[in-house]
Amino acid sequence: MPCLSFAEEDTSKDDLLSGLWHLSAGNALYDMKAGYIKFSGNVRLESKSTDDVLEFREGSFNRNDGTGEMYGGVIFLSENDFRVNGEKIQKGANESYSVENFSLTTCDNETPTWSITGAKIDIAVQGFGTLKNATFRIKDFPVFYLPYMIFPAKTKRQTGLLLPQFDHSNINGYGFEIPFFWAISDHFDTTLYERFLSSRGLLQGVEFRYVTGYASHGEFLFDILKDKIAEKDLTDLDQAEISPFDRINEIRYWLRGRLDQDISHDLTARLDLDVVSDQDYLREFFGQFTGFEARPDLAADFGRPMEERYSSFRRSALRISHDGENYSLQGSGYYYQRPENQGEDTTSQPLGGIFYSLLPEQFLKLPLFYSMNTDYNYIWRDTGIKGHSLSVMPKISYPQRLGERLKLDTSFGYAANLESYDTAYENNDSVIKDAYQARVELSTILERIFAFGQENVTRLKHKVTPIVAYEYSILPDEQDKSPWFNPIDAATKNNRISLSIENLLDESSKDKDGNVSYFKWAQFDITQSYNIEELQRDDIADADKKVWEPLLATLILNPFKSLYFKGNAAWDHYDDRLSASVLSANVSIPRAGEANDSYAIDYVKDYDDNNSLNLRADVNLLSGVSAGGLLNRDLDMKYNIYSGVWLKYQAQCWSIKLMMEKEDRDRNIMVKFGLAGF
Repeated sequence: MPCLSFAEEDTSKDDLLSGLWHLSAGNALYDMKAGYIKFSGNVRLESKSTDDVLEFREGSFNRNDGTGEMYGGVIFLSENDFRVNGEKIQKGANESYSVENFSLTTCDNETPTWSITGAKIDIAVQGFGTLKNATFRIKDFPVFYLPYMIFPAKTKRQTGLLLPQFDHSNINGYGFEIPFFWAISDHFDTTLYERFLSSRGLLQGVEFRYVTGYASHGEFLFDILKDKIAEKDLTDLDQAEISPFDRINEIRYWLRGRLDQDISHDLTARLDLDVVSDQDYLREFFGQFTGFEARPDLAADFGRPMEERYSSFRRSALRISHDGENYSLQGSGYYYQRPENQGEDTTSQPLGGIFYSLLPEQFLKLPLFYSMNTDYNYIWRDTGIKGHSLSVMPKISYPQRLGERLKLDTSFGYAANLESYDTAYENNDSVIKDAYQARVELSTILERIFAFGQENVTRLKHKVTPIVAYEYSILPDEQDKSPWFNPIDAATKNNRISLSIENLLDESSKDKDGNVSYFKWAQFDITQSYNIEELQRDDIADADKKVWEPLLATLILNPFKSLYFKGNAAWDHYDDRLSASVLSANVSIPRAGEANDSYAIDYVKDYDDNNSLNLRADVNLLSGVSAGGLLNRDLDMKYNIYSGVWLKYQAQCWSIKLMMEKEDRDRNIMVKFGLAGF
């Protein structure tokens, strides 16, 4: 029988295993005719395609079908960091393994922090793993028995159970959930949530996602609960504090979703969906597992905001767009749900509409540019006047240069709105409203470049743009009432002159390859307006006229990529105080490894309404230990709207996170465990 035998100094033989594995062994015997290889003495097989490693005392391998049998060994699966020890390892075709008397862990230490031991485990790489008659251990101490378990043996999308979640709320009681993930295909998947709440019942949820292209994807979520508290008791302080509205529905739900879809090369669709059963649902279920903060962040995924939790309405919308070279044509429909359901709903619903926008174009060969916006909507209401609304808004602009430094922009716009009613309103079958707007703006740009030699930054450019503008607008008479919301009605009559100064500080930097990039270091804008309309009023004394509008200022600082600051302020000249201010800052501090400490602050001060502070911190304390907190406080009422803290320990192969949060009278305590590889 033709055989080849290799000594220890000549045992690295890739060609024996068809180049898919790299072999290292003390001794190897190869039967060339049968394609059978026998190893012994510190055998090591390294996969070139997956970086998986097999180490064992002795074994054999069939070169033809890729099967083998090994003794006294360990399997390392790199993608999940699984380490499986066993006395007998059988390797099947297509990278599958069966291990008897096994021990599974993702821990590196000699005595693993956690492990699963049992009689037999089967693993299909890039597929499932199954184990029988197993025990979960912490160190060497058995914690609980696993008669049977299925787990994914890859990090790609895989159908299977997700890790359970536990929490406790003084309103909802104890909570327990085991989600199930279904990878339907390469483009579609679904997650099913079965969450038991001891004080409320079974909260069932489904999340459906799809991706069919770079700009074509959607996410839809639906949660439904048959509530044990079927009727709200407004004499109960805890329930009355949620909202002052009654609730008698037993079935409670929230349906929401987002969709971006390319229908054809130049036709796109955008869908926003948001419907809730009652006004209390999002206020009662706000936590990370059951409510407004649960599941994926649709606003972040699609770049379109959701209505906030306390909003008096939920907005759903559909828009289909066609964009040409110089125009945009859109069909749209909107529906605004009022969840409090107090009596007859008089909300105006623009259920169907068409919007056409013509981008600025030069008129003939004259130095004039014209543009236009036109929209039509059919307005429907459950109770009240229904009908049609048509708006036409043409605009002409005249930009020109005055010498080498000055730029003059002049524009004139007209807006006409026709409303036609199905039944007479205020003794009218229809109403026509119009408005005029004119603006003249004179500006220049001053800039200077400074040499700079810090690290890779080579230059700094400071650009100053002074702007003097005059704006004049005429609105329709106030007696022309409308049963619906109209942009013309919301506009403001203007006759003002303003001075603005815009400052930009940009850096220019080069990387080691000589590539140039630009980064905004700072921005400072300031605007002061003088209200001529106020000056011309004859219904108040001159001493009471407030012709100087608040001084507006905006400051943005971003000198380092780890620091961002933005502040807005309005100074009231007549009360000698800030009438409004908004400050926000984000700081990220690199720590050892890839860890970062992050801090954020948001302060809002509106002297007529809001005075609140938001704080957030996530700090790495000791090795593997981090802590954080979130606070939303009403400074006027001296009341914490929301507060939450968490403490986390992250080890090499496991983690635990304790979270506590409070909103109004509801308190939640949550514990999350994590095992690396699962």
